[in-house]
Amino acid sequence: MPGDPHECRLNADRCSELAKTAATPELRQAFIAAAEVWRELAAELETDQALLDTLTELDFSPQPAEPQPSEPYEALPYALHLACLDPLRNAFQPQLHVTGHAYGC
Repeated sequence: MPGDPHECRLNADRCSELAKTAATPELRQAFIAAAEVWRELAAELETDQALLDTLTELDFSPQPAEPQPSEPYEALPYALHLACLDPLRNAFQPQLHVTGHAYGC
């Protein structure tokens, strides 16, 4: 994944240092705001990487009792063991099954 949280935090630290020596209050605020954006980006990159790591570990192949998904995005609920679509129900009202409990969508 492009982006390195460590690099983002280094940029945030640099902006914080520049804010300390800024010539005007406006410039100081701009550096402080930039530092915050770099910190937020670092946190987002870490969160995204954790999600990608989790998704990589999932088994997207349907279980024997589950229908074969026709589209890649249909495999995710099965990989998470969240949903089994009842083919007799209206396509606009899928039924979710979570650990034996049915939930209407």
